[in-house]
Amino acid sequence: MDELENLRGRIVELEARAAEQSKLDAALRERLESVARNAPDYIIEMDRAGVITYMNRPAPGRTLADMLGSNVEEWMEPGARPAFARTLAHVFERGEPASYESVGAVSGRAYINRVGPVLENGQVTRAILITHDVTELKAAETRLRESEGWFRTLVDGYFDALAVSEQGRIIEVNAAWEKLFGYGPGEMIGLTPAALTTPEGAAIVMEHIKRGDESAYEVPGKRRDGSIFPGEVHARNVSYRGRPARLSFFRDLSEQHRARDERQRLEQKMLDAQKLETLGVLAGGIAHDFNNLLQVMLGNVELATLELGSHPAQAGVRRSLDQAREAALRASEIVHQMLAYSGQGPRSMSAIAVSDVVREIAELLLVSISKNTEITLELPDGLPTTFADPSQLRQVIMNLITNASEALGGQSGKVRLRVGRAALSPSDAPDLAVLPAELPPDAVFIEVDDDGVGIREDVVRRIFDPFYSTKFPGRGLGLASVAGIVRAHGGAIRVRSVPGHGSTFTVYLPVATGSAASRAPALAPPEPLPAKLDARVLFADDEPRLLELVARSLRAAGLTLTTARDGLEALEAVEADPGGFDVVILDLTMPRLGGAESLRKMRALRADLPAVLLSGYSETDIAGDLSRGPTRFLAKPFLADALLACLAELLQPA
Repeated sequence: MDELENLRGRIVELEARAAEQSKLDAALRERLESVARNAPDYIIEMDRAGVITYMNRPAPGRTLADMLGSNVEEWMEPGARPAFARTLAHVFERGEPASYESVGAVSGRAYINRVGPVLENGQVTRAILITHDVTELKAAETRLRESEGWFRTLVDGYFDALAVSEQGRIIEVNAAWEKLFGYGPGEMIGLTPAALTTPEGAAIVMEHIKRGDESAYEVPGKRRDGSIFPGEVHARNVSYRGRPARLSFFRDLSEQHRARDERQRLEQKMLDAQKLETLGVLAGGIAHDFNNLLQVMLGNVELATLELGSHPAQAGVRRSLDQAREAALRASEIVHQMLAYSGQGPRSMSAIAVSDVVREIAELLLVSISKNTEITLELPDGLPTTFADPSQLRQVIMNLITNASEALGGQSGKVRLRVGRAALSPSDAPDLAVLPAELPPDAVFIEVDDDGVGIREDVVRRIFDPFYSTKFPGRGLGLASVAGIVRAHGGAIRVRSVPGHGSTFTVYLPVATGSAASRAPALAPPEPLPAKLDARVLFADDEPRLLELVARSLRAAGLTLTTARDGLEALEAVEADPGGFDVVILDLTMPRLGGAESLRKMRALRADLPAVLLSGYSETDIAGDLSRGPTRFLAKPFLADALLACLAELLQPA
C-alpha cells in the first residue's frame, strides 16, 4: 500500500511539473512569436519548392492566410525570381547559407534576402528566408554616391591643384594637380615630396608637415619631365576617412613671378628714366652756365686779339690767345655733348632720308675703322623720312658703327647695317633700353649688328649712363649722348646682346609727318662782314659779364647799343619807344621774362621787329617764333663775327 501511495504521489508531482513546463513552453512560444512578429525583418519558412510554411507577419495589405501555402515567388517582382531560385537551390544542394537582393512586388521596397538551411538528421528539409529592408540604406548609399560624385566634380573642377596625403604620401589628388605636374590619372598616388619638388623643397615641405604648420609658403614644383617652376603651398590638417591627413593646395606662381619681374623691370626703367631726367636737368643747368662762361672767355680772347694788332713782337701772345680760343671752342663741343645727352642741345631739324645718311657715314668710316671689319648694308629705297638734326644723326650712327667695329677686338668679323620701317606699341616698351615720352607708332629704324664679344646683362643696363664706359679712362659720354639725341628726337633704342655672340643696337625714329625749322647753330666764323654797321640795337641778357662783353663788341662795330638785364626790362624799353630800335638781341633763358615770351609781347606792339635769339639749348621749342617774323637763332657760345653776321643779314634792306 505504501508503495502504491508513493507512486501516486510521484505521478501527481510529475503532472504538476508537466503542467508547469507546459505553461513555460506556452509562454516561451508566445514570447518567440512576439519577437518574430515584431522583428524588423521578415522571417519565412519554406520547403524545397519555395512554398511558405511559416511567416512571422504578412506583407503590407495582406494576411497570413493569404500568404501561408503560397509560393514566395508570387510576392516578388519578376526580375528577382531567378536570383531567388538560384539561391534556394544552392541552399538545398550544399546546405550553405546564401543571399541575394530584391524589390518587393507589393511594397516596392528594397531588401537583402538571406536564405539558410534547416537540417534534420543531416538533411536539409526546409529553408529559412530572412528578408531585411534596406530601402533607407540604399537611399543613403545613393545620396552618398551622388554626394561623392558631386564632391569629385567639385574637386576636379577646382582651379588650384588639390591633394590629400598621409605622412607626406599622396592618397588622393584632383585633375588640376595631375595636369600641373604632368601626370596621368591615378599616377600620382603614393608619391612623396621628393618626386614633386627639389631636395631643398622636399625638406621644407616635410618640416611643415612635421610641425603641422598651416601657413602658406613658397616652394618650387618639379614636373614629371623634370622642369622646375615656382609654387605656393597652403596646407591644413584634416580627418580623411577617419584617419589624420593633410589637405594641400598647390598654386603655380609662374605668371605671378613673370608679372612681378616685369613690374620690377618697368619700375627700374622708370627709376632709370627719372635718374636720366634728373641728370639731364643737371647737365642742362651746368651747360647753360658754362656756355655763358665760355662766351665771356671767347669774347675776351677775341677782343684781346684785336687789341694786340699784328705787331711781330706780340706773336707769342697771339699764339697763346689762339690756343685759349681753340680750348674754349673744344670745351663748347663738350657742352654740346652734355646738352645732347639732356635732350636740350641746339638742333637744326630737316627731313632726312635715313638710308642716305647711313650710306654716307658707312663709306666715310671705311678708312678709319679696322681693316678686319667688313661692313654690309641693307638700305632699301622708298622709306619715309624722319625729322632730325643731320649732324646729330651722323653722330649717333658713327658712334654705333665705331663701337660695333671695336667690339670685334681687331679680329675679322662683320658689322651689318640695316634700315627699315617698324610699328611700335606700348607692349614693346619693356624691351627698349631708351624710351621717349611717347613711343612713335610709325617709325624708321637703323640697326647695327656685329659679330663681337657681346655685352653682359649687367653692363647693358648701364651703357647709356653718362661717364660709364668699359673702354679706357676718359671716355663715357658717347652712348649717353646717343641716348640723349635719340630721346630728344622722340625716338627709342633697343639693345640685344649675348656674350660671345655679338650685339644688336636698333634706333627707332618717328616718321616725318610735318615741317621743321632748318637752321644750323653758328660757331665757325661767317663770310667777311662790312667794316661798320649802323643800327640801334637792344640787347638783353642776365649775365652781367656777357652783357658787358657783347656790348663792347657791338659798339666796336659801330652799333648804337641799349642793354637790359632781363626780358621784362627789354619789353619795357620797347613799350616806351616801339620804333626806337632796329633790332633786338634776347637771351632765351632770363629771370622774370624769357626771351621768347618777351619777343612775342614786343611783336604785339611791332610785328616786323627783327630779333636774334641766343641760347645754349635747342631752337626746336621756339620754331614758331622763328617763323613768325624776321628772326635768327644763335647757339651759345658764339663768336662775335657770328652775331654780327646775323645782325647784318637782318638789317639788309628788303
